[in-house]
Amino acid sequence: HFSTFAMIIPVVPLRRGTCCLPATGESVGAVNEILERVSVCDVVAMYDLEMGSNKAVVLNALKQRTFRVYGGNVTKEDALMYLDSGASQLILDHQKALELLPYLPSDRIIVQCHMNDHILQQPNWAAHMSVFLSRLPESVSHVILAFPPNDKLRLPIAELRNSIKPALRRTCRLTIYFPLTLCQDVALLHAIGVDVQIDSAILSNRIDLADLLVAPLSSDRVDGYFPTVVTDERGVALGLVYSSRESIREAVRTRRGVYQSRKRGLWFKGETSGDVQELLRIQIDCDADCLRFTVHQSGAGFCHLSQKSCFGPDVGMSALMTTLESRKRKAPEGSYTQRLFNDDSLLCSKLLEEAGELTEANNKEDIAGEAADVMYFTLVKCAKAGVKLSDVEKILDERALKVKRRKGDAKTSSEDKPLASDSKTEGSYVDQILPVPVAPTSEEKPLAGDSKEASVSVSQILPIHVEGCGDISLSCYALHSLSENNCLTLCRRPAQSSAEAVFDLVKPILQDVKKQGDKALLELTKKFDKATLLSPVLSSAQI
Repeated sequence: HFSTFAMIIPVVPLRRGTCCLPATGESVGAVNEILERVSVCDVVAMYDLEMGSNKAVVLNALKQRTFRVYGGNVTKEDALMYLDSGASQLILDHQKALELLPYLPSDRIIVQCHMNDHILQQPNWAAHMSVFLSRLPESVSHVILAFPPNDKLRLPIAELRNSIKPALRRTCRLTIYFPLTLCQDVALLHAIGVDVQIDSAILSNRIDLADLLVAPLSSDRVDGYFPTVVTDERGVALGLVYSSRESIREAVRTRRGVYQSRKRGLWFKGETSGDVQELLRIQIDCDADCLRFTVHQSGAGFCHLSQKSCFGPDVGMSALMTTLESRKRKAPEGSYTQRLFNDDSLLCSKLLEEAGELTEANNKEDIAGEAADVMYFTLVKCAKAGVKLSDVEKILDERALKVKRRKGDAKTSSEDKPLASDSKTEGSYVDQILPVPVAPTSEEKPLAGDSKEASVSVSQILPIHVEGCGDISLSCYALHSLSENNCLTLCRRPAQSSAEAVFDLVKPILQDVKKQGDKALLELTKKFDKATLLSPVLSSAQI
């Protein structure tokens, strides 16, 4: 079980657009450079020390990766903006956090309390803080205690263990932001269930990041090794190996898959076979006795049998994508997939066809089958463009972080756009012809000529203006409230003396249409319906 929370959270402080040491303001490098250095950790936090002046830098960095963002006292609009832009969580000063919590998802908000010198100089500061924390709303799920950058400050392990941590609910996570944490302190904090944020010690290279990562680890093995699950970017297990403190340090230093062989010592994966791994992230499980390495695997795969995983071949979507990528490189004679790769028109037509069939499917078996067809052609499109499943899943994960939701209505197709030649129409055609509904009234009206029947509920639609016709309004009736006679009355056509009389009216119309075709249709529509059309074919929007 790999915890959602990280035990070690590197902080990237910003000032004047670059990363800096918080105490001195000294620049230590470009943002992307520092982010890359610390991104091996599962969670990273970025702090704008100038309270919004580096907003553009933060938003630009969020386009590359997700991390926590310190917002301090941001407005609600900026808080929503950061969350929508991909911030995994937003760190707010406690007063602002309590103000905005009703408007934001509580699991995405971290409350930060500043432990300034005035507070720490009080004899019973820990007791006062524990009372304050115990009174936080239940919606608060994570608290950070931020200590001042003071080299002489003592890490308050006893106070955290005896007073502060017990004051919080068991489900509320506690993190301390301490300026110069030592590796042994990290282990002590983990023992009492407290995470640690640290910046200056890492950024000034006084403490190695790898040493901080291994600090909370423990092993019940005689050799002291840690079981390590190796997965790809999608979380699919590639194999089980062992890590040592030395191998972890080497993996962080080289950003490669480096493990501890129980027979050969340090094992640099791919050094002989060429199937190297790029190390993306290291996670520690909730008991701090095993690891997960997330890697980008190159070559034939992780297994010594030249396959991707030691647990056998891929299945499902992963297996299909692997096959499609293989077909793209080299396809057998007569391959249908290769034909789709080479024919854009065919691939587009099949995607539309299968999507339509999926919308029409109405039982479990048919829906599953049509969905499989849609996924096949979708993945062909992806493989052709070099898009991997992990790329698609990354987009889905990013969208899941958004707080503001789109309305989600269907897009208007190109066929539904206003006619280009209709220069008199301003705005969209849909805006011109769609009526605006009003709330149904309680008034009930009997239908004309049917006064003995029970009255029927009717709601009026606001009139709209149609050029050449004036205002047109339409009455809407609820079908469930209509009696049989009501329905007959509404559907009754204008009375004629006989069928012959009706035919005499229709005959010249039919002859005109046979003789002139579409031209006659347009003229007759203008004559009888007072509607001037440029084409006899109507789009869904016009209807």
